[in-house]
Amino acid sequence: MAMWGCASTLTDADKERCVGPNDPYAAMDTTGKACVQVMGPGNCSALGLCERKSTCYWPPPVDNREPYFSQAELDAATQWVHAGYMESFVPFVIPGLFLSMVVLVATTAFVTCRCCLGRCYGSSPFKHGYSKCGKVVPALIFVFFSLVIAGLTAVAWTQNQMMSDGVQGAFQAMDLTFANLNILSTNAFTPVRAVQQELNSTTDRINQVVSNTAWIHQDFTTLQQVTTTLTTAMQTSVGPFPVGCVLGASLVCIACPPSICSAFPAALNEWLVALDTVHQSVDRTATTMQDSIASAHGTIGGAMDAASSLLTMVRTRATDSQVSLQVAWESFKLIAAYRVEVVLAVFVLGLIVALFGVMAICAGFRSNSARLIKAMHVSWALGAFASFVGFLISAAMLVMAILGNDACHYVNEVQHDVESLWPGQLAKLLDSCYAGESPLDALDLSSSLAFSCSLPTDLAVATTGPSMLSSIEPLVNQMNGFDLSTFGVSNSTADQFIAIAAATTPGITRANLLTPWVVYSLPDAGPLCSTSPSTAAICFMTNYCNPTTTCLTDYSRAHDYVVATDEIALQLQQLQGDFTGLAVVHSSTWPLNLSSIRQMANTYTSALVGISSGSLRALQNGAVGNLLLHIDQMKCAMQCSWLAQTTSLLYTSVCANLVGSTLTVSLCLFVMSVCLLPMIVMAVVLEKRLRGKTKGAKAPMASAAGSDSEAIDAAKKSNGPSLPPATCLSKQV
Repeated sequence: MAMWGCASTLTDADKERCVGPNDPYAAMDTTGKACVQVMGPGNCSALGLCERKSTCYWPPPVDNREPYFSQAELDAATQWVHAGYMESFVPFVIPGLFLSMVVLVATTAFVTCRCCLGRCYGSSPFKHGYSKCGKVVPALIFVFFSLVIAGLTAVAWTQNQMMSDGVQGAFQAMDLTFANLNILSTNAFTPVRAVQQELNSTTDRINQVVSNTAWIHQDFTTLQQVTTTLTTAMQTSVGPFPVGCVLGASLVCIACPPSICSAFPAALNEWLVALDTVHQSVDRTATTMQDSIASAHGTIGGAMDAASSLLTMVRTRATDSQVSLQVAWESFKLIAAYRVEVVLAVFVLGLIVALFGVMAICAGFRSNSARLIKAMHVSWALGAFASFVGFLISAAMLVMAILGNDACHYVNEVQHDVESLWPGQLAKLLDSCYAGESPLDALDLSSSLAFSCSLPTDLAVATTGPSMLSSIEPLVNQMNGFDLSTFGVSNSTADQFIAIAAATTPGITRANLLTPWVVYSLPDAGPLCSTSPSTAAICFMTNYCNPTTTCLTDYSRAHDYVVATDEIALQLQQLQGDFTGLAVVHSSTWPLNLSSIRQMANTYTSALVGISSGSLRALQNGAVGNLLLHIDQMKCAMQCSWLAQTTSLLYTSVCANLVGSTLTVSLCLFVMSVCLLPMIVMAVVLEKRLRGKTKGAKAPMASAAGSDSEAIDAAKKSNGPSLPPATCLSKQV
């Protein structure tokens, strides 16, 4: 059915793929001056022509373009509609058509035989009269079916109003649908066209600005590595001093203060996390613009071209359909009154048949010579005409009801799965509308434009985040402020411990504290103590100190304190060299090609601020910002969830009101036409019987005797049998 509907709206020329460049159906690119070019067999550019815009027959211009249906499929669909589908209505038309023909033939034959040939018992009453039952029973039958027709007329009157409301509701629903489709396509077409036009210029601008932004991630990774190495070392490798001592057990053991091993690494890590957040937003923004816009502009452009072509087709079809619908509605309003009159006129004819018949019955029972008895001729003649027309109209309305029911089936299918009836992008668009989803998926734009959801936020953070970063200089000043006093040691304390050691070991000074064998004029610590340089001095003094004095204790304290002081000083120089560059001494793990964390951080943050406040802000306020604005406008304009509501309104108007009321009126017409058949027969019978005498009725004796004697004499003269007694079911007409 969908194929036939498409084919019936297209000419052979409309099915041609290629059109001239000046043809209004030529698919043009974003400039509107050049044809859309696609690859594949049969492409129009090779012929110097343009691709046709998308229709119900042709999909949007894409590579290897093929029509939705083959000509063989269209021919088969057309053959089915013209033959198979139409033949399916025959069983519903036959009863009404057959009975109408029976009425026409029977009425014509009866009138011809009675009026022209004097057959069918003639038009004169039976001269011997009729029994009372012979008059009452036909009259009761006539009155009964008259009441039935009155009831059917009342039902048809109420259903006719519902049918009118259904037709009006269907027109309004379709008009609202076409109007909204027109608004949707018009509102969406403007931003789609703007996106198409801005895409190339935006791509060029992005390539100029963010084509070389690999440093954003690479430099941060390097900075993060050296900073993490520093903070980890400060938390795990600084102290206690001297190296190898045990806190609480060794004579001298100085722990790392919290300000160096806890507070400073935590503050530095916090600063690094903040920098990481900003770095990610800037890097993600640059990468998104490069990968999702600049590198994918071809894919986006193709999808936008297809969407533009589809929206153009929807707008054109909606506008044309709405104009046609308005013309049809105006025509319907002109004939609506006549339609009501035609349908109700048949029921009115049935009532007139009943009215004339009842009038004739009343007059006939009062007097068999009443002139109103002749109204029975009008009654049965109008009854025959009303029955004939009623059977025909009921058959036609039954076909209309079946067509409406089929339309309801298609409307129901459309609401659930348009693609099963109508392939292509338009069907996907309608499916998304009925499902309450964004049409971007149906237009193949959802994945291509996914960047538009996160890019505005990333741009906002990327353009404001770097300028809000806290400076690393407070941490630099804090690092430079660390000295021996931070660890609670000093050179003066070391001198005091040396003086105490010299009191028990004469000759010990700061110069020879670490080589005490010099005091004893020895070249080294001896073979037993020289194996471990770090413990050689203590080992030597263990052998030379008097055990009965505090010599070894005093010396060990002075020795360990001086070693701890020297180690702390070296550790501070390495930390400050790695972090601030104040000293030229670096730790053993420091990369030789780097100067300091401070310099790297300042250089990196300055570069981030530069690109964010300069290039990225310019893109945000210019090309990319405009592109995102038009994409948002397009998304807002492509809201079509209202389509389900208008379709439900159409379904209710057609299926709940129009189809049901049409079927009811058709049934009422058919039943009324059937009821008219016995009324016609009774009217013909009563027209004669009401004019005839009533057997057994009391009449003047002379007249009655005269009549009886005349009947007896006539019977004798004809040598016929005498008259039988009158019965209620006399067969005399």
